[in-house]
Amino acid sequence: LKEEGSDVIIKVVEGTRVDVGDVISVSPKLDKLHFFDAETEVTLMQKIPAYTSVEAEVSGKNLVLFGNKVKLPDAFAKVLGKNKKFTLGISPSSIVKGEDFKLKVAKVEKIDNQNLAYLEYGDSYLFALVDKGVKVGTEYSFSLLNEKLTLSIDEETLLSAIDDKVEILGTFSKQETKENKERVYHFFYNLPSNYKLEIPVDEAGIEAKVLDIVKYGNVTFAKVESEGNEFLITVGAKFKKETVKIKVEDASVVEVYSTKIDMKVC
Repeated sequence: LKEEGSDVIIKVVEGTRVDVGDVISVSPKLDKLHFFDAETEVTLMQKIPAYTSVEAEVSGKNLVLFGNKVKLPDAFAKVLGKNKKFTLGISPSSIVKGEDFKLKVAKVEKIDNQNLAYLEYGDSYLFALVDKGVKVGTEYSFSLLNEKLTLSIDEETLLSAIDDKVEILGTFSKQETKENKERVYHFFYNLPSNYKLEIPVDEAGIEAKVLDIVKYGNVTFAKVESEGNEFLITVGAKFKKETVKIKVEDASVVEVYSTKIDMKVC
């Protein structure tokens, strides 16, 4: 099937007679359509917005946002320097119940089995994932997960949102043993090499040197380095160690990718 020079593949009901050269009528399912920018290939329609850009500013040691003041996280102050105004990228998942801010609920939609609330601020909306009981017309009280926010000035990113997983380059080795008269294989990962491990940021297991402590107010991270890999791990607010050794307690959370073909191995 061709339309203005483009090839289109359609699925027909089994038994339908369609021959080369036939002219047929088709009707797409609107809920299955996806739209992308022809040049950038970036999707133009997302069911749940990735983030909302909101203007914020610094007043003394406070962050001013939505007409309220909250303590400015150390991680923000470090990258902002003397800058007083900046843009926050706020994702729906970075909004949690709390008492820092209040905005009126203008609309609630059910999307992918989640409740997406439109929170009014000026002429714009902030999008939040909320509980079933949130009603239109009420005020929604919330706080922000600071580590999930992006800071930028004039479209230059100063601080990116922390990902839930860290990537570590390494290799795998295999050891064969017998347990209860059965052949059993044990796999071990070593650093560095041809495989990339994706590990939840609070489960990373490896010996590492502490490079920096990054405080977001609601959570504290240690930036660590091991065998050329730099990544973040969650630590306590009073953490002061220079080296760490952290064990992966649950191997099922580890994902392994081949760096040669960028394909998930297990």
